[in-house]
Amino acid sequence: MNKVTVPLQAPCVLRSPRVREELTPADWFRAAMRHIAGDWGEVSTVQQRENQQNLAAGSGRLLSAYRTGTGEMFWVMSEGDWSDIAVFFPEEFEEYRRVRASLDRIEAAVQ
Repeated sequence: MNKVTVPLQAPCVLRSPRVREELTPADWFRAAMRHIAGDWGEVSTVQQRENQQNLAAGSGRLLSAYRTGTGEMFWVMSEGDWSDIAVFFPEEFEEYRRVRASLDRIEAAVQ
């Protein structure tokens, strides 16, 4: 496990509709806590290194991969600054990107 420093303000956790349907709150919450603790789950060594670099820089994306009780993979992704955490299945990635882009536009307009 990696040493991770998270700001005192809790990040917003975004969950896909499918995650809300198929995972219990305990399941997605446990995965989010593992992600915050620096336990990246089943990602490649290359992704683990990238996570560490992005975490040290405080920018970029952090990706973790875990499995449901039935063995299906799902992802937990956050920004290196811990502004939010998203929990979704791999096939929902494009939808996540659209939502993330919309949030970025809203944040830019408010600032």
